[in-house]
Amino acid sequence: NSLLDFIYSLSLEYCHTILKEALKTKNLPTDIEFSIRMYCGGCVQILKEYILNDACETPEMMTKYTCENIPSYIQKYFL
Repeated sequence: NSLLDFIYSLSLEYCHTILKEALKTKNLPTDIEFSIRMYCGGCVQILKEYILNDACETPEMMTKYTCENIPSYIQKYFL
């Protein structure tokens, strides 16, 4: 569980860094903050399920799905 918390914190920090630089702000708007928390949390949960359930998807497919599901209004900053 602490590993998953670490992964969540790291991914959230990464998203904050990218978006704050792109938007030239110190604080993200509430809607964007909510979206990245939801997205990062969801990614961690999917990763947990992937590892624990011997998922049949390849890492490449998981990467594709992850990128395709970034919230649309912030997707341009990550792809």
